[in-house]
Amino acid sequence: MTRKMVPGDIYYSDKNQRKIAEEYRVFLNNKSILADIAFKLENIVGNCKHGDDLYKFVYYGLSRRLNLLERCVVNVFEKNPFDNGKVPSEDTRTDVVLYIHCFYIHLYGALENLARIYAIKTQYKSENIFDLSFFYKKKKKVCLIDTLPTDVKSKFIGDTNWLKYVKETRDALVHQEPGYLPPYFVNIDNESEWRRLETLKRSEQLEYAKRFAELNKRPRGFFPDSDELMERLSKQRELEKKHDEKITLLNNQQEKYQMFVPTFVLDTGYKKPSILYHPQLLIDMKTLYEKINLILDCLITK
Repeated sequence: MTRKMVPGDIYYSDKNQRKIAEEYRVFLNNKSILADIAFKLENIVGNCKHGDDLYKFVYYGLSRRLNLLERCVVNVFEKNPFDNGKVPSEDTRTDVVLYIHCFYIHLYGALENLARIYAIKTQYKSENIFDLSFFYKKKKKVCLIDTLPTDVKSKFIGDTNWLKYVKETRDALVHQEPGYLPPYFVNIDNESEWRRLETLKRSEQLEYAKRFAELNKRPRGFFPDSDELMERLSKQRELEKKHDEKITLLNNQQEKYQMFVPTFVLDTGYKKPSILYHPQLLIDMKTLYEKINLILDCLITK
């Protein structure tokens, strides 16, 4: 971003907000894409029985996943609107993480189901189940993706970056750590002041713990009478009240320097690139629809 960010500002520029809004509107209203895919899948299934693998991968696999993916996108946009610059609550961030995590698991799964559908229809055989995937590519061996017509394979793979990104994202979420939404970012111009306030908070926490311990210090075997106990409880409540007021004041001062950036972090060490999830989810759905239609059209014309 080249523009100056200030606390409470919306991360996306006005231009990008308009673009995301339009893409999301199209996503919500263009039901013809799903209807077209459903029609092609029905054509491919033909007279298959419910227990057949093809039937299961079409209806119990790919079709269900498309519905789940669509719902994940809607939930993310409703729970955390792209045009809201406020720092979301911890519950909201947790819910968004769940939806995005679910999205990438089923995005990968949809492509795997698509591969199994293609393998069944083309009677591709392999003793290794990992061969039945468009992600699997073994050197010096003809894999499933190599059986695609040359022009279809070229379009499906594209520049390979998208397929690689889907697999690496799914693998990271499954095998390494769950995704994470940072609660806020601090503008580098305000970092020193924010850290000063954070130091004051830590000092206040330590002072509170010290005074609370002193207040409750008593000789072993000593049991206070009711009046003394009530006086001690009153002092504890007063101490806690003053502590909470100080922490609240410091938190409010820090909030002036905090801003929310809608970023899905795959690696808390920031070794992997983070995802700006509002536009990326829409891009991923559009790309998935394109690849599904590409494979289904290939099967129908065979």
